[in-house]
Amino acid sequence: MQVPLGQDIRPVDVFAPVASEVFAQLLDWQAGCGTAYLLLDPDETLTITLGDLDPARAGSSFARLQHALDAWATRHGGYQTTDTALPFTGGAAGMFAYELAYDLERLPGRGDLPAHTPVLTVGFYDAVAAFPQGADHAVIVSPWDTDKTRAKRTRLRTLIETARPATAPSTIACPAPSATVSPDDYRAAVARVIELIHAGDIFQANLTQRFDTTLPRGLTAFDIYQRLADRTPAPFAAFLTLPDRQLVSSSPERFLSVSADGHIRTEPIKGTRPRGATPDEDTRLARELSDSPKDRAENVMIVDLLRNDISRVAQDHSVKVEALCELHSFGNVHHLVSTVTGTLARDRSALECLAACFPGGSITGAPKVRAMEIIRELEPHPRGAYCGALGFIGLSGAMDMSIPIRTLTVSGETITYHAGGGIVADSDPQAEYDETLTKASAMRRALTGESA
Repeated sequence: MQVPLGQDIRPVDVFAPVASEVFAQLLDWQAGCGTAYLLLDPDETLTITLGDLDPARAGSSFARLQHALDAWATRHGGYQTTDTALPFTGGAAGMFAYELAYDLERLPGRGDLPAHTPVLTVGFYDAVAAFPQGADHAVIVSPWDTDKTRAKRTRLRTLIETARPATAPSTIACPAPSATVSPDDYRAAVARVIELIHAGDIFQANLTQRFDTTLPRGLTAFDIYQRLADRTPAPFAAFLTLPDRQLVSSSPERFLSVSADGHIRTEPIKGTRPRGATPDEDTRLARELSDSPKDRAENVMIVDLLRNDISRVAQDHSVKVEALCELHSFGNVHHLVSTVTGTLARDRSALECLAACFPGGSITGAPKVRAMEIIRELEPHPRGAYCGALGFIGLSGAMDMSIPIRTLTVSGETITYHAGGGIVADSDPQAEYDETLTKASAMRRALTGESA
């Protein structure tokens, strides 16, 4: 079903009236994958907590999700192919927390975290509103046709037809965010990683720090999303209202996609410089990043790691590096981005590909397991949704996930966000600390209203 869009109506405008509904999701990915998705009213939901993980069976949560998704489709007579080329016409969508790594590897510190900590929260959606980039219409689809899905499609159509430009977000400012570790402590943690690199433990680890503030009365998480999107549009921006939190994501990074015919793609980011205050300074900083041996080495290490991860589930000899250390410029930073592709083995699924690559190499390090052990030792807080994955697994077999960096979590009146970077042998602790502030700057400004 195609529904015309009103003049200047964007997916965020359609989503605004329902943003606070539990399990409402906006994957505002037109710039990232060519389509934005609006998801409401899941037919079923699935939450897996840290305490649900089976320590004797690696990957139990991924298997449980696959079983639940298959059973859901079977109860409705199986997936019915639609006449659209959209990769997502129904299936599971939601959050995969960084701590889901405990389901895949024996990592330290699991006992320090509450057993009720959600590590996977998804809805099973049987009606989807999709907004192809550049189109003057939305597409509403379902994986099957029932009275329930017809009612949901009617609701989505009404939302689209009655949409108006979203009200300007509140200008109420949050208190200035504060870091949960001191600058000295963060620099000391960077120095410790460098020591471990020189000792031969690892080649690289992605170290992060957390910032906290509070949500003032009269300001909503969706206000923050609008403010962040206006300041720094991102190709994998997303807003999710989950039972225990809301996620405000301005991520530039695609983690992993698998097409319905098995084409795998990952686009790791490694290497950062701030945008310049003038065109000349901006050009200089971009060139400095492109020419930096350190930043290119960071990126190449992660490309090698992801090639290895994908090879575990790909057809032999299909994994290729299609782009290496390309310069991409975003609202407040320049990044180096690479692209690795492959073809999924015939006896493997998209979820198995996700399990093979989770968590992403760009936000862990190399070797991955030892890097995660060091991260757990040096970072005082769990990461939660940050550095996990956000996205969908379609009944068609397609999947697309972002890595939720540049992402805020709003839980009650508490707002948290993280920023970090890859530490290598020639890293400078002060420069690494400064890089975290650069990456966090757009989120800070969206919260406080500060100018650049």
